[in-house]
Amino acid sequence: MFTRGVVSFPPGTQFEPDIMVVPAHATAVKKWHQLRDYWLVVEVYSPSSRVYDHAFKRDNYLRMGVHEVWLVDGVERRVEITREIGRSEMVSDTIIWNPPTLDIQVRIELAEIFAGTK
Repeated sequence: MFTRGVVSFPPGTQFEPDIMVVPAHATAVKKWHQLRDYWLVVEVYSPSSRVYDHAFKRDNYLRMGVHEVWLVDGVERRVEITREIGRSEMVSDTIIWNPPTLDIQVRIELAEIFAGTK
């Protein structure tokens, strides 16, 4: 998992997500533009990025090969999960994530994530 990384799609599209999860073998890649296997991208809404993250970045991440995009809304205390353009689900309680190629489930309780936020 990287908190600083780039999802790039030549010849010039590049996004820097808040969190990016890639398979372990991707850490051997020396340059961001060479990485092609993105498991999960997380964007946390801010007042200045909300429209751009939702209307532009989400679908473009999927077009660039990202398996799953989470848009985190701290105000509404929910996460919009998108795995396919045009199909999203809103989750406000528990996210069950299945990383590609791994036989595990990651359980994320949003009440714990949003604890202390208003």
